[in-house]
Amino acid sequence: MVGTNYEDLWTAGLHQAFPHGSRNRRDVAGRLNRMSHLRNDIAHHKSLLDVAVADRHADLLALAAAVDPAAADWIRGISQVEEMLAQAPCGALG
Repeated sequence: MVGTNYEDLWTAGLHQAFPHGSRNRRDVAGRLNRMSHLRNDIAHHKSLLDVAVADRHADLLALAAAVDPAAADWIRGISQVEEMLAQAPCGALG
């Protein structure tokens, strides 16, 4: 519902679902699409070796912050992704 076919819906009010983020539909759509692809790859047991984990984690946090900054803080607080990235061999997890 954030694709180009829904520009009118975005303008009419959907942007209000992301009150703390960009008013730009493309910003939200790009992040949502990348997260959706990752979710589908996981669901279909595809290899995640080429996934830019740091980038997808950043997408997740940005989307959460756009809805509610406290949600992004909560996710960041319980997430182990940044710790995992810090321990990974250089460049191994994007």
